[in-house]
Amino acid sequence: MKKSWGKRLQYYFDYLFSLGPGVLIAALALFTMLLSLITALILVVSRLSPGGEPPFDFIEGLWFSFLANLGEGSVAGRESVWTFRFLTLGLTLASIFIVSNLIGIISNAITQKIENLRRGKSAVIENQ
Repeated sequence: MKKSWGKRLQYYFDYLFSLGPGVLIAALALFTMLLSLITALILVVSRLSPGGEPPFDFIEGLWFSFLANLGEGSVAGRESVWTFRFLTLGLTLASIFIVSNLIGIISNAITQKIENLRRGKSAVIENQ
């Protein structure tokens, strides 16, 4: 029986979660980089820019989208076209998703470590 594409994706996603917090953080970083690349390509191809500024080249678009992913690329108080505003709004919402997942992963890892320490599952090294 052939597995569907959705089942394979679900299995890969579950497998990724089983590898631990380090892999999940790396996956979030990769997702952030891909999101920045896609947004930079959209900015360059559509020639969108904030206000009366000249259109972005690829490096400037990548830098802008990377900073917007980190929460620094706000367009508040700038005159810009609605397409640019919606693009940066989507980028901001994706950034909130990424950061909240990162906080959850780190919090869960710390909780698991504390539980392991409470159960006495740490190495005991004594000085003799």
